[in-house]
Amino acid sequence: MHLLVLTPRGPVMDVEADSIILPLESGFLGVKKGHQPLAGIVVPGGLFHRSSGEKGIHFVSGGVVEVSEERVLILTDAAEEKGEIDLGRAEKALERATLRLKRREAGRLRLESALNRAWRQLREEGVDRKRLLLDMDRALERVPWEGDEGEEAARALKGLRSTLLDKETTVDDLRAAIGPAMDAVQLAGVNVARATLSQKRAQARLQVARGEVLASLL
Repeated sequence: MHLLVLTPRGPVMDVEADSIILPLESGFLGVKKGHQPLAGIVVPGGLFHRSSGEKGIHFVSGGVVEVSEERVLILTDAAEEKGEIDLGRAEKALERATLRLKRREAGRLRLESALNRAWRQLREEGVDRKRLLLDMDRALERVPWEGDEGEEAARALKGLRSTLLDKETTVDDLRAAIGPAMDAVQLAGVNVARATLSQKRAQARLQVARGEVLASLL
């Protein structure tokens, strides 16, 4: 059957294969000629194929797949043959991705904790404005507020910051500013999800480079 792997830069694989194993959300899927048609989500991992007795292993960063009786078509952001992966660069990429994830998660959790604490204080007494401002500034430095959700969270936080800096604001003003900020920060968890995906891609790429994949399946 025909195996075609396309990336934004063009085709990476365009070969005839006797058998194919690809990483899906539900686990590895084995495909041979005459397989039942299906479509699925490809996750970062190793893509295996056997052609005329020769094994091939590639890293795919994730994407979508369309399987028909005669062809497997994979659309992915990036793909590399195992022997082309620079092991040193792959290890450093995983280190950077892991550090980025830790920073984003730490920033988000710190900010959520600060906002929750401020919300509780509003029901009992005045908010510790200096402490909340410090927590917000630290979190804003650590967390890149990307995408629509992130930009909305950043706007809400800047509005809250302005309210905190204005000594004339009332408790009701603070409640009105903190509520939307809390909601927006929760929605902006997509930034952590993106960092998690980057880490998974880096982990999968390194596993392929090291040969820590299910090559025995072929």
